[in-house]
Amino acid sequence: VFCTLPASKATVLDASGNLTLAGIVTANAKLDMNGTELILDADADTSITSDTDDQIDFKIGGTDSISITPSQVTITDADASQPRLLLKNTNADTSSAFLDFQKDSASPANDNLGIMRWIGDDDGGNTVAYATIFANSPDVTDGSEDGTFQVQTIVNGTNATRLSVSNTIDIHGNELILDADNDTSITADTDDKIDYRIGGADVMQMNATAFSGGAIYENADDI
Repeated sequence: VFCTLPASKATVLDASGNLTLAGIVTANAKLDMNGTELILDADADTSITSDTDDQIDFKIGGTDSISITPSQVTITDADASQPRLLLKNTNADTSSAFLDFQKDSASPANDNLGIMRWIGDDDGGNTVAYATIFANSPDVTDGSEDGTFQVQTIVNGTNATRLSVSNTIDIHGNELILDADNDTSITADTDDKIDYRIGGADVMQMNATAFSGGAIYENADDI
């Protein structure tokens, strides 16, 4: 059935079943899908739906791939090593793509500026953030701002900061591994004391007033 409505009367069009339109459809006001699926491609397996209130779902190739709510964007894929988020810059100069985290506060003061978390399950079915990196602004004074970057991990079920970077690098008393087989390191897990481990053995300790375990050489000729 074909029908042509004059512009003065073409205000409401109700249709039940399938409605096929050829050419370009222009909606000068709202196009209300009322929660039904908007199919985008020829084989009807790519679409946009909003049948859940305040949520938009994108189906691509017959698979629910992207979901958008006012507070979250979720990309889902059941294949190995997927999904992947690609920010691609094709400019011929040396600049690259950006991933920005912005905290726009009317009263900034030591704010967390951005957080990235690596989340997985444990064997009890609980969701765990195994590693986290975040940046904050400990000093927001105009002209003398300071920023910090921290890395946190779970060890023995406890989350703690392992590395902090500001104008200094703080490893928070954790072991600094020096060699390839992880048996030579420096640790300062006791306050004001440095422990040296070489070949898997604790060989030297040092504090502000004493040195023990091993020998001190001023230069190579003394060895």
